[in-house]
Amino acid sequence: VSEITAVVRTTLEMTYPEVFIEGEISNARVWKTGHLYFTLKDQGAQLNAVMFRSSLRSLQFKPENGQQVMARGRLSVYEPKGEYQIVCEHLEPQGLGALQLA
Repeated sequence: VSEITAVVRTTLEMTYPEVFIEGEISNARVWKTGHLYFTLKDQGAQLNAVMFRSSLRSLQFKPENGQQVMARGRLSVYEPKGEYQIVCEHLEPQGLGALQLA
């Protein structure tokens, strides 16, 4: 299981080194480490997401549940659970209220 999961992770990271994904933030929580964990979702799917403390500090707004955002980052696999996710390097507010947040 570990071997195939590592292969999937490498393939995903090499195929999608940078992606832009628009979605709504849900289940947002900041851990003691300062990292933000959340879900990006739309009407048809959801994707686990993480933004590490160093990237989170550079944002001009506070990400919250219900906000529509454009996420820039890379796809990866969290190997202990075998789940793919986006590791966000930047978030940009979208839709109504985006100008006030940015």
